[in-house]
Amino acid sequence: MFYRLNVIKINLPPLRERKEDVEALVEHFVKSHDESFSVSKAVIEQLVQNDWKGNVRELESVIKRAVIFAEAEKRTMIKLSDLPKELVNYKKSDMESLIIDSLRDKKFSHSSINETAKELGGLSRTMVSEYLRGFFFKEFVNNDFDLEIAVESVAGSNEKEALDKIKAKSATYIGNVEKDLSKLTDLKFESVKEKFKSKYRNLPNKYHLYLDKVIQYLISKK
Repeated sequence: MFYRLNVIKINLPPLRERKEDVEALVEHFVKSHDESFSVSKAVIEQLVQNDWKGNVRELESVIKRAVIFAEAEKRTMIKLSDLPKELVNYKKSDMESLIIDSLRDKKFSHSSINETAKELGGLSRTMVSEYLRGFFFKEFVNNDFDLEIAVESVAGSNEKEALDKIKAKSATYIGNVEKDLSKLTDLKFESVKEKFKSKYRNLPNKYHLYLDKVIQYLISKK
């Protein structure tokens, strides 16, 4: 019987060796359950990172579990909190892209901070807000303090809604620094930085250097 059936051999590598298939499989499993369901980019990124020792069946089981959790909260989007905790690995290098991609998907709407915090597994609203502030400082510095280009870079699109939201945010970020600088008589950077400790307190460390440069730039314009 084996030799009758053994006409063509198909060698299918384990899922861990074909990570490019993960997203397509996830979409298939989700849509097979309900066409209205979707999966956040953050979830896809985490699933692609997993080694899947249980292969495709393990992935399918994880998605079935996630769907049940989402349905329990009357949601049609699977988010990180729906995945088993052992699968969610927040690498510091990934957090920026997870947060900014999520905010971009929501076009930086009024509720996008809260929605992103929940979508990424219960992060604090402050953390999401501070990553956005830090990301703006980084893009502002990396684009030679050209505000228009920095806004476009943060928004990630030319859509007016997103651009307007980031313009308003950037005006607040820069305006707050300028306002506090105007109250000081000693504008030596080290002295200013000492007085601006609160501006660094919740900002992720990776962005401190960029805030330094923004402050120095604004001092130079005085």
